[in-house]
Amino acid sequence: MIDLDDFKHINDTYGHQEGDQVLMRVSNLIQQAVQGLNTDASAGRWGGEEFMLMLPGASQESAAAFAEGLRQDIEKLRFEKMRKSIRQLWCRAGAARGES
Repeated sequence: MIDLDDFKHINDTYGHQEGDQVLMRVSNLIQQAVQGLNTDASAGRWGGEEFMLMLPGASQESAAAFAEGLRQDIEKLRFEKMRKSIRQLWCRAGAARGES
């Protein structure tokens, strides 16, 4: 699960069109990373600013490492239309293991 921090502030400050652009860039980054795994992994938007990733067969440790790498990549994204103080996006990422 990946959750973007303070996303409401982006929508409130820059408008929903700019917020949608942020979501699309994050979504594209996540999709590319998941496709690069070359497995049955999948990802999608879970809620307003939350994304769910399914990594079948991955250990909790490898899923957590993958989520941490994505978190770091998301935080490297820059949004030039936003004021200097809000150009960087922060997020939280975590992993949990489900029993089948």
